[in-house]
Amino acid sequence: MTVKCGTLHRIRPYLKPINSEQLLGAGDHNMDSISAVYLMFGLILLLASWIQLLFVSFRDDFSWGLTSLFAPPLSYLYAFFCWEKAQSSILMAAGGWLLILFSL
Repeated sequence: MTVKCGTLHRIRPYLKPINSEQLLGAGDHNMDSISAVYLMFGLILLLASWIQLLFVSFRDDFSWGLTSLFAPPLSYLYAFFCWEKAQSSILMAAGGWLLILFSL
């Protein structure tokens, strides 16, 4: 198959660059600054609660510590079984989820 010289000139008008307004739907997805702050602090709280839960689970049992490290959702299952030891990290995670929900 051979391409003629004039072929590219016929295709070029269809290859228009896309700007960000076209990509995002003309500004429909704007996030308020307070929502961004709530989201960021919520994510920081979730990360801090998981790290705190890692320390607690490793101190209690090595196998639970490894489970918490490699399967983070299961670390909260451990926290509900050992509520006395991991109560602060669960409350911190709940606060993080509340901030994330407020940001939406």
